[in-house]
This record gives sequence, structure tokens and C-alpha cells, in this order.
Amino acid sequence: MQRILVLIFLAVVVLSVVSVFIGGCNPTSSVTVILTAGHNTDPEFYYQKGLEYFAKKVEEKTKGQVKVQIFSRFDINSGSDVSKAFQDNKLDMALVNSSDLGDIVPQIMVFDLPYLIKSHASAYKILDSSIGDYLSRLFLEKEIRNLAYFDNGFKNLSNQKKAITQPKDVAGLTFGTPNNPIIKMLFKRLKAKTAIVPLKEMYFEIKSKKIDGQENSVELAYYSHLFDQQPYLSMTKHAYSTALLLIKEKTFKKLSDEQKEAILEAAKEAQSQERLQSMLTEEQVLTKLKALLNNKQKQIIKIKEPNIDAFKKELLPLYEESLALIGSGNRETGKKLLDSIQQNQ
Repeated sequence: MQRILVLIFLAVVVLSVVSVFIGGCNPTSSVTVILTAGHNTDPEFYYQKGLEYFAKKVEEKTKGQVKVQIFSRFDINSGSDVSKAFQDNKLDMALVNSSDLGDIVPQIMVFDLPYLIKSHASAYKILDSSIGDYLSRLFLEKEIRNLAYFDNGFKNLSNQKKAITQPKDVAGLTFGTPNNPIIKMLFKRLKAKTAIVPLKEMYFEIKSKKIDGQENSVELAYYSHLFDQQPYLSMTKHAYSTALLLIKEKTFKKLSDEQKEAILEAAKEAQSQERLQSMLTEEQVLTKLKALLNNKQKQIIKIKEPNIDAFKKELLPLYEESLALIGSGNRETGKKLLDSIQQNQ
């Protein structure tokens, strides 16, 4: 009889733990809730540091009732990236580059328009305003809650063939990009080709010479080891991208009110911390890359300051061409969004 009671007790414990991992969290239960969160980048990149800070604050604020388990360079056997895994319910949370989210909310692709965002300060002002709230509501309509806008930095062009200082220098090169129509249009205007390449495959695609280059922030390219294969860096800073900290709304709703409040507070605190880390890391990486110029045992990185005015002249017509895309099929909606961003910097 005693043995039977022990077995029943163990069965109840196992079922309780399993229910937490499959998203069946009960706010009145004393069992710890485990939320899985993933991102596509290297564990040394500031995405990881931002998520670690978030996880720490969540655990502190909930007194251990909620914990966040982080997966960097995300891949759960299937080879899917973090955005797809999140949409396929393999993750409770995900930190995703805005350039990878246009298939869910097309309006978020407004940040892929060239030279729209002037500075980090301008980006934060926009994201923390009613514009950011509007974009978050669009995700919520898709049953996805955006908790914070992390920083992903300004994109630059790098490649393994030649220095880029003028728009004409881009012609004929092939760049690895996300599956994003605005980015494809951008390179088409520069007479370059694109290939859809997930970040985790970028290094191997460049090394095998299937593509010539990529467009990411210098920090992301550095921590993805992309400069090991491509010596030419052009500081075009042609687009700013944010990263959204997302959680499935059905998962969020299962938490208690106190746990929800704790997660919202922790996300905002982590947002501030990650943004600061982003700006510091950009300066640190550029210093490291410039130091390689004097190190003959390392890949020599040739950093160029391009003719930004020439790039703007070539690329700004994309605004008019992209209105329907960033308006989810409605040009007027797209124009209203674009105008509000331009007027609020």
C-alpha cells in the first residue's frame, strides 16, 4: 500500500512538471513556470546578454515562480530559425530581427527602408512612442505580444571581392539577405543580386563563395565571424533594424496578473540595458577591426566611408515604391506610417 502511494505521488509530480513545459502553466500552482526563449545569434552577442538580464529580472520579480530558459544560435533539430520555430510553437518566446517579421506584420518592414532612421536616439524615440505601440498592436492582433524593442544596430555592407564607396560598386555582387521584399528591392536598385540566407548559414555561404557579401550591423557580422571571410567593409549605415522580444499571447494569458506585470517590467528594464550594450559594442567592434589593419597574422579588414549622398540619391525612390508593402496592401496606410516616422525624429 505504501509503495502504491509513493508511485501515485511521483506520478502527480511528473505530470505537474510536464504541464509547465508544454505551456499549461497554472498561475495558482506553486510549480515553477519555465518559458523557453530563443535567438539566432552567437552567445557573445548582445541579444544573449539582453535576454540573460531579462531572465534574471523575471526570476527576481516573480520570486522564482517564473524562469526563462535561453537558447542561442537557435536550432531544434529541424534546422528552422528562431522566427519559424516560434511560429511553430517550439518556443514560448523569441528575440527576432524586425527584417525577419514582415510575413507576420508587413508594417514592421518600414525599418528596412534606407536612411529612414537617423540615429539610435531617433530610433528609440520612435519605438517608444505611439508608433511603436501601433506596431505592437498589430502583432497582438496575430496573437503575439511584443514585450520590448531591443537594438539590432545599423546595417552596413561587407563583401569578399572589392571596396564599396559608390552605389555602382555594388553592381554585380550577390548578397545574402532575409526573405524580405524591401531588402530585395534595395539591392535590385543597386543592380546587385540577392540570395535568401539565414544568419546561421551566412558564414558557410560566404566561405564557399556562393554569395559575395551580406548586410548586417558590424557587431552582428563580427560575432557571427563573417569578417573571417570578407575583408571589405563599407560603413553605409543604410538601414536601422530593431529586434522584437515576442511571447505567444496564449502563453502570456496563462500567467497570473502578478507574473504578467513582472514580465512586462523585466522586459522594459532589459530593453534599456540591451540598447546601451548595443551602442557600446558597436564602438568596441570597430576598434577591434581597425586594430586588425596592423596585424599581419589576421584577416586585414579594409573599412571604407562611402559616399552616403550618392547612396541616398539612388535608394530614396524606394519609399514611394514600398508604400503598399509597408501598408499591408494599402498605400495610404503605408504613407501614413512613413510620414509619422519622418515627422517624429
